[in-house]
Amino acid sequence: MFRNGLLSHSELEEFDLRRTESTKNIDPVDIFIFLRADPNTLKERITERGREMEQGISLDYLRSLNHLYENKLLVELKKDESSCKVLIYNVDTIGMDELAATVQKDVEKILEDFAHRLDPNYQINN
Repeated sequence: MFRNGLLSHSELEEFDLRRTESTKNIDPVDIFIFLRADPNTLKERITERGREMEQGISLDYLRSLNHLYENKLLVELKKDESSCKVLIYNVDTIGMDELAATVQKDVEKILEDFAHRLDPNYQINN
């Protein structure tokens, strides 16, 4: 919104201040699941859904969001000092059932690895 001139600099600063204040007591994220899709795919899905409130979303806006996610958010989450596990799935072609099964398997593996670090004899099926 700031890049598109919809927020002034002072409004952006106020937003950042309120975001920082409202999230300071929240624990860091342990696992971040990122569903990656090409902006063209997203635009097609928006059009297919036909929701009136989404029809004004432009391809340029989706590209801008994609750029921010890929080049800001994911970069921050992947920093060495972050203990967050980042799982990225390309959802351009994967179906929901396959995605759900894959995410579940991957999250269970992360939890099992974490449990093994705490107790080498632990098995997730306990």
